[in-house]
Formats: sequence, structure tokens, C-alpha cells
Amino acid sequence: MKAPLVAVLGAYGAVGLAVVEALRGQPAPLRLRLGGRRAALLEQLADPARPDDQLCVANAFDAAALARLCEGCDLVINCAGPAHRLFDLVGRAALAAGADYIDPAGGAPLQTSLAALAVADPRRRVVLSAGMLPGLSGILPRWLARGMAPGASLSVHIGTLDHFSLGAAEDYLAGMGDNESLAAWQDGRRLAGAARREHGVDLPFFPAGLTTHPYLHHEGEQLARALALKQARFYNVFDGAHLLAALGRLSGRRLDAVQLGSAARELVAAAALDLAGRKPYLRYLFQLDGSCDGAPCSRTLMVAASGAAAASGAMAALAAQALLAGEVPAGVHQGAEVLDAQRAVQRLRAGSALTAWQMLERAPHEAALEEGAL
Repeated sequence: MKAPLVAVLGAYGAVGLAVVEALRGQPAPLRLRLGGRRAALLEQLADPARPDDQLCVANAFDAAALARLCEGCDLVINCAGPAHRLFDLVGRAALAAGADYIDPAGGAPLQTSLAALAVADPRRRVVLSAGMLPGLSGILPRWLARGMAPGASLSVHIGTLDHFSLGAAEDYLAGMGDNESLAAWQDGRRLAGAARREHGVDLPFFPAGLTTHPYLHHEGEQLARALALKQARFYNVFDGAHLLAALGRLSGRRLDAVQLGSAARELVAAAALDLAGRKPYLRYLFQLDGSCDGAPCSRTLMVAASGAAAASGAMAALAAQALLAGEVPAGVHQGAEVLDAQRAVQRLRAGSALTAWQMLERAPHEAALEEGAL
């Protein structure tokens, strides 16, 4: 019996490379079909130790090329972008070829579209929002909440100091309207204006002098409902002034296609200025306060990766492992809602994507963590 065939579109991009590395490192045998527009870059991914892997030149906007990429596959993982332009093109091709599908992108419109297509074959499985946010950002607090009684309070800080690809910058701008700025979860409902932006913030495990901006998004609201939280607050953490200033200039503007491209280039430049001379990082910081076995308990989890692409690739690979192991039921799902958090964390920590992991059973003090420590 042949090993499953998994196609990865956008295999030589930052997220695609992280997915390919994670899949090649897992114990279960797999055959990979690596896809992308540029043959020369694909050839650099060839591994003589993996003779069953394949290379396939494919453009996501070329229906015939997409069909060739997906033909005969058990699973297709889309790491190409920008996601807001591709929408359901890759998922549509995967389902038409009889393959299951994983996408780091998500959102209600994409889920609705692919759910309608999946009706034709009720065996198909689709996992969306399998990236660093949403995705891993929803898995980790579910793991943290194990054994904790309903009614807990959660705070989430996610900070990235990293390069912005042009496609990622476009997607960031296109998705800004999906988040409600300054909103929070309070007493079982969304509460507008419940939180505020703060400057000069010092957080455990982060550099000093940060800006934290609160928001509430779909994943956060679903997480609060699933864990029956009394309160939940989510913050973007900005380490530097340039990206924050660029977003301030662009916030609230309606951008046409030309303006979106120009604005994305502005974000790319701003992120590069913040990063200049520094080491990229992604850090998640979760604080959960509640009750365990009838007594007050407080848990803090800090998880770090070398950047957003590494975390997104790790999450997509976790979804692939779960799907190929038969742990994902038929239908169209959000990654954080369908993956088993305990298994996902075990696999995540067994891989190489994380640069740091620290769990505290009490509120953190001004603790420092040496980068690279696990």
C-alpha cells in the first residue's frame, strides 16, 4: 500500500517551507508533491533521500495547473497567497480531485463556500484557519484550560517582530475589518470598547516598552464560548514604532486593489524598519485564572517561535497529521475547534518549530527567558 500523497502549494514560500520541513520530519511515511510557480525554486526542494517526492509547477490562478497538482492526492495544503485573492480556488480544485484540504487562511465566507462544495462528497475533510492566528492561537489556550472549571478569565498577548511578505501584508490589511478593535469578552458576551490601547507596556518574556492593542475576533469569541469563560481579552503586541504608525495611517480606509498593493508595500517597509538589527520572533503569552478542583488556580503559558511563518507551518502540519491519522471527521472545520488540543501540543513540542516553551502554575513576575531555551 502506497504512502499518502500530500500536495503543498507555495512550497518554497516561508510558510510552505515550514510545512514541508515538518511533514518530512514526522514518523509516518508520506509522499509529497511540492507545487509552485517557479521551477528553479522547486528544484531546490528536491531531496535525493526522498525519491518518491514530486515537483509540480503550478499557478493557483491556472485551473489546469491546479488540477494537475491535485490529481491523485489524498490531501492538498495551500500555502500560496495572498489568501484574500485566492479565496476558494485551491480548495475547490482539491475537492474536485477527491482530496482533503487544509488552509492556514479561514473566515466564514471561505468556510461557507467550501462547505457547499463538500456536499458533493460527504467523505471529504477540510481544515481552515490552520495558521498561527487563527489556529495555534486557539489550540494553546484550550490545552492550558484542561481541568479548569467554567468561569475563568483569560488574557492573550501575541507579539511578532518579523519580516512581512507582500502577500501577508495584503492579507493583514484585507482582514483588519474582521477584528473589532478595543472589544473584549465579558460575562458571556462581546462588549465593545471594553479595553484600551496602552503604550510603554512591560510584559513577562517580552522586551520592554511595548504597545498593546486589544481586539476581539471570531476565533476569540468561539474560544470564550467553548471554554465558558467569564472574561477574555486579546491583544496584539507591537515591538517598534514604524509598523504601528503605518497601521494607524491606514486604519479605517477603504482600499481598492491598487491602493491595497501600495499600502501592503508600506507595511513591508515599516516592518523591516522595526526589525532592523534585531532577531525575528513570535511570542504567545496566555494567562488563565480560575478554579481547579475547587481551589483558585492561575496558569501562564509562553510559547515562542522564530517567526509567524514557522508557527503557521507548524499548525498546518499539525492539521495534516491529525487528518491523515483519521482524527478529523468529515466536514469543513476551523483548526482550533476540530484538533484535539492535547495531541496537538504533544506533536508540536516533539517537532522543531518552537524556540521556547514555559509553563507556570502561578501568575508570572518579571521573569526573563533565554531565547532558544525549551
